[in-house]
Amino acid sequence: MGVRYVSSGSNTFDEINGRFIFVGTDSNLKDSLYSIDVSIGNVITRVPFPVGLCQNDNLGSLVLKNNALYALLYRSSFQLQYLETLYPKTGVQSVNYSIPGFQSILSGSQVIDKRNHTYNFVGLGQIQLISKLYTVDLSNGATLRSAIVPNSTNQSHAIFHLKQNSANNLLEIFNAFNSNIYQLVPVNKAIGIHSFIYTLNRFSNYMPFNSIYNKSTNLYSFETIDSNSNFRFCNYNANTASLISNFIFPVLADTNDNVLNYKLIIQPELFTNYIGTMKL
Repeated sequence: MGVRYVSSGSNTFDEINGRFIFVGTDSNLKDSLYSIDVSIGNVITRVPFPVGLCQNDNLGSLVLKNNALYALLYRSSFQLQYLETLYPKTGVQSVNYSIPGFQSILSGSQVIDKRNHTYNFVGLGQIQLISKLYTVDLSNGATLRSAIVPNSTNQSHAIFHLKQNSANNLLEIFNAFNSNIYQLVPVNKAIGIHSFIYTLNRFSNYMPFNSIYNKSTNLYSFETIDSNSNFRFCNYNANTASLISNFIFPVLADTNDNVLNYKLIIQPELFTNYIGTMKL
């Protein structure tokens, strides 16, 4: 394919047509939007990305819903963020709706609520630099909610790996500032409050972006680093935060290789049912 680098957080999976869609960079540092058939590994489309934008504009945070690809666009000339519709076959985007009040997104926090037809993400405010959980209506671009998250007196607390669970609620990992304590927390989208907290054990750090949630088995899975600096893939029960497995991952012949940007096809218990991109 000629891909040398992959943009973390700028990828999505087409469950209906079995396509893995991501932004890749070639050896000439040119970005393209790739669509890959996951059953045979063939490139379906490769188009320049982004198309028709200025140098300081930025387009990313891709999510697919019913063959429509949504993304967030930062327009430097207006200093505004927009919710976009993107066409995977051409790379052309249509400017839809401006989203006031935030300057940047927490990479990898975007998630689609298919039942309520909303785009959810964590954005950093323009003025007070406070992170908020935004809920945007995909039909008309209206910002339905923008709750402070984590809803805490300490904005240095960290959140990551936002997921939509089987009950149509949001899950995330919460890390208290300057601590090695990580907790799995459901989040109230309206007010940003954690409804209950489970502590996750047996790892000392995490890898951003590399996570999945399986609604059928209620497994919340992501890549971690243990106390011996081994990379592991941990599978937790999303209701109890009990550890199901934490095998060493990835196991590759060349230690300079890496696997990232996971998407779930069937079951996360089986290693062969992950798809992802390899960074060389």
